[in-house]
Order: sequence, then structure tokens, then C-alpha cells
Amino acid sequence: HASFLKKRIDSILSQTNSDYELILLDDHSQDKSRDIIASYRSHPQVSHIVWSEANSGSPFRQWEKGIRLAAGNWIWIAESDDEADPGFLEAVSGAISHSPDCGIIYTDGQVIGEETGFPSKKTFSAIKNDFLQTDKWNHAYRQDGPAEINECLKYFCSVNNASSAVMRKDLLLGCLDQLAGYRVHGDWFCYLKLAQQAPVAYLPFPLAKVRIHASSYINEKKDIVLGKTEHFRILLWLLRLPGVTERRKLIRFFSEQHLGFGLKDGIRRIARIKWNYFRLSFTVAVSVLSHICLVKITRKKIKPVF
Repeated sequence: HASFLKKRIDSILSQTNSDYELILLDDHSQDKSRDIIASYRSHPQVSHIVWSEANSGSPFRQWEKGIRLAAGNWIWIAESDDEADPGFLEAVSGAISHSPDCGIIYTDGQVIGEETGFPSKKTFSAIKNDFLQTDKWNHAYRQDGPAEINECLKYFCSVNNASSAVMRKDLLLGCLDQLAGYRVHGDWFCYLKLAQQAPVAYLPFPLAKVRIHASSYINEKKDIVLGKTEHFRILLWLLRLPGVTERRKLIRFFSEQHLGFGLKDGIRRIARIKWNYFRLSFTVAVSVLSHICLVKITRKKIKPVF
């Protein structure tokens, strides 16, 4: 992300609230990212620069490094290809002062679509409100975590992305071991874990610019087996979570939105996906695959979340 990195770092260093430390981590980038990062070595806000000797294979291993190094009580994972409004930290700091018991505080964000065809300049609030036919994300709110999970977070990653959120360090430390087992959808799992333990707060201001492009993890299709398997693991975790409601509806939703596949994915990949589902839970795999077959037979058209 060298072509976006300077603008990203400068958007952090231009925050109107300067009560933060900046930790810069490079996961053995093969572009000019290291040179750009090194140019900030003497900046007074920069407390650590950490180089990886080899690529970790997972962004969440980098999360762990930064979280453990951080001196503060709140963590902002500022992803390397995004940008922030200068008032982001000031806004969330105000929310922290009113709701210090929250596990996640996040803001609205604006999509930068790049070359993917994603609706550029559209806000995440508009996308989510349209999908759920609600006005939930037009207004600031604070909600108990389990209620947030049942209303929206169990269906899709309704916390837009890490760049638009701050999270409590003490709660993050408790889920790092499980987070390390993810490569693609660990952010969603992390938000679910935090919401399980504490309230969630939201600010309806698009204070983060989130870039979606061909190399984004959210748009990564090279390893569809891994992505589907991680979604299945999240479904299993939700089904085992006390207090989760409408479990049959949840299985149907996951089957349609997150777990389906087609011939274009290749016979060998399909076989691996099915094997992973059965390996993780025979009973749930039967329910999921039955519903996927039903959708294909009826040619039901699925409206995607994003």
C-alpha cells in the first residue's frame, strides 16, 4: 500500500486530538512502504516502528504486535490504505468520556471504491440502512453488546472496518489467542467477541475513508476456501453463544450470504469447502448445504449486503 501510505499516516498525524501514540508496523512489504515509514522515525508522536523479517500471512498477527506494544487503554487499528478525517480521534474521545465501559466505539465511513466497481463515495450507513430497511445508522446510539449482536452484528460485519473504530485494550487482550487463528475475517470475529462482553457505541459522522480495491482483504477471492471456512467458524461460534436468537434464520442467512459456492469456484475447491464444513460440524454442515441446494434449485436471487 505504498501509494496510499503517506496520505494515511499524515491523516493520523493531523488529528485535532494529539493524545495518542503512533505505532507503525510493516509486515515485510515488497514495495516502498519501508522507506515511507522510516521517514517518520523522528516524529514525536511515533513511539515504535516494527519491521517483520518475513510476512506473517495474517493481518491479525500484526494487530497483536501493536496491541501488546500500546501504552494506552484504547486501540485504533488504522489500516494502511485508508484515511481519517482530522476530527476522528476528537469525536471518539468524546464518546469514550461518555461511555468508558463500551468495548467498541465506531463512526460512519465513506467508501473509496477504486477500480472494483464498489459504490465509491457512498457511506456505509447508506449501504447498511438500505440492506436492513432501517434508519439505524443515521443516528448516534449506544447499545448493549448482546442486543447489537442480535440486531445486526451476527448477520454481517456491521462495524465498517477497523479504521473506523476504537476498541478497549483490556478486552482485546482477552481474544488475541483466538484472533490469531484467522487470516481474512478475524476483524468481524473480534467485534463479536468485544460486543459479547461490553456495549457498542456509534457516531453517525463519516470520519473514516475506507478504500476497497482489488488487493483488499475484503475483496480477496484467491482463497475462497479459507474465506468460506472462516465464515463457517463464525457461524458455529454464534450458534454456541448463549442469548443468540433466531438460530435457524441465522443459518439460512449465512448459507445465502457467506457460505454459498458455485461451479465457477472449481470442483476441487468446492470439495474442500464441503469437507471443511463437515469437519467442523456435521449437523450444521447438513443444514447449510441443504439450504444452499434449495437456493440453487429455486434460483432464488440473493441481495448481497455489500
